[in-house]
Amino acid sequence: MYGYVPKGFAGNHGDYREEGDQAAEDAGNMISYDPEDAMALLAAAGYDESNPLHITYKYSNSGIGADVAAVLQQMWTAIGVEVDFEAVESGVYYDLLDAGDFEIARYGLNASDSPIEFLDIWTSGMQITAAVDDPTYDQRVENAKEITDPSEFINACHEAESYLYYENVYVNPLFQNISAYLVQEGLHGYEADGGSTFYGYCYYD
Repeated sequence: MYGYVPKGFAGNHGDYREEGDQAAEDAGNMISYDPEDAMALLAAAGYDESNPLHITYKYSNSGIGADVAAVLQQMWTAIGVEVDFEAVESGVYYDLLDAGDFEIARYGLNASDSPIEFLDIWTSGMQITAAVDDPTYDQRVENAKEITDPSEFINACHEAESYLYYENVYVNPLFQNISAYLVQEGLHGYEADGGSTFYGYCYYD
């Protein structure tokens, strides 16, 4: 994935996410789990067995927080990264993150109606403590919001997202939650759009 908007939103020629990935500067070289390459990058930065990278990962002790931490621990340990894990009560977890009290942590975000919602999340005015504080990005998102032509709007979203992805890589999309729906046979006309489903035009055979 070359961006921050998940699958399920309409682009100009199909799915917005797939459209953006295909147009990426390095399309075909998508980020994947590659321990050997990761260890080479660590070595180039001066980290090895005698001088391992040490990080503290903070996570919420509710929901899937512990499961995600376990997966990350396995991946980081495999490349020689030493990790301390700090479980935090769910009631105060996001307060700590919003205050910038973390080294590495996972923030769960959601939006439902348009790609611009996912991009607006990372403008400086939408963050309590800005992980991304980039006036250029802020302006790109603001400009996209003012476009009325649907095709030009989608293009502007792609451009803003690409800028965010390549210029602010310390914010990393980790995974996308997928919702599953059971649909009775013969039901037609429902519309899945991002994180929501609209049933206003439904009908049966």
